[in-house]
Amino acid sequence: KSNLGAFSLVNILDPASGSGKFTTTSSVRVSIHPQIAAKKWCLSEVQKESPSENTCAGGSGSDNGWASARPTSYSFTAGDGAKTLYVWWQEGKKIKGENRQIVLDTQGPKVQIQGPQLPQSQPLSFVSGKNSINLNAQISDLASGVKSIECRKNNKAFKPCTFPLRLDNLPAQVHSFETRVTDHAGNVTIQPYVWSIDQTQPDVLVVSGPSTPSIDSTARFQFSDNNTGAIGYRCSLDGKNYISCPVNWQTSVAPRSHEVRVVSVDAAGNITRHIACQCVAPS
Repeated sequence: KSNLGAFSLVNILDPASGSGKFTTTSSVRVSIHPQIAAKKWCLSEVQKESPSENTCAGGSGSDNGWASARPTSYSFTAGDGAKTLYVWWQEGKKIKGENRQIVLDTQGPKVQIQGPQLPQSQPLSFVSGKNSINLNAQISDLASGVKSIECRKNNKAFKPCTFPLRLDNLPAQVHSFETRVTDHAGNVTIQPYVWSIDQTQPDVLVVSGPSTPSIDSTARFQFSDNNTGAIGYRCSLDGKNYISCPVNWQTSVAPRSHEVRVVSVDAAGNITRHIACQCVAPS
């Protein structure tokens, strides 16, 4: 039969915070009331019932689990989660004991910011042409649970926040957003999200095109953005839908008047429209 006490003589504590509920390290401090005068001790996670005088299963002592020295610390087995420590001692012929529970949490909360694009190894690769952004987050902490969520924009002070959230009226520049999550054990995770707002339109120049009128049934064009950041072009012939077109683009034309329009697009989605040609094909 288990011979546990009234849970008043033994405490296990996080060595840094002194908390008796949560610990960020597997090595905890053991505090035993000075009124306990024992000749041997046993600290164990598996000896749930009163041990014998000779053996204490899983005990940290060298004498079949028993130790003569008064314990001051204990190292739990690996793995986050709820831990129970059984503290046994022998006074005369009697073996007495208490147990204590504490939650081991060695890892910070998991935080993933969700926006138009997840953070990249090159964070400034995400460029937006909008002066607002919608952000959401997936946050979890399985061991001790989330205690607080705070956010800050562009290195200002952290303030409590909730998700989803929207940031408006942002100027055209590089922006940073950080989410700081603290769990009940005291672990902290800071997750950054960085992007750039660019609202400058790229150039689009027609370097060369067909003469007008032309005797060629193929219209050939060469485009340029004049090094203003265009990542592609779209072309339209005679009011049809725009299609992706390369820097050097050609299209077949019938013997009549035609209009070719070209659009340059940058990484932020800014566009510039231009009439590339109002030309006449051969009759």
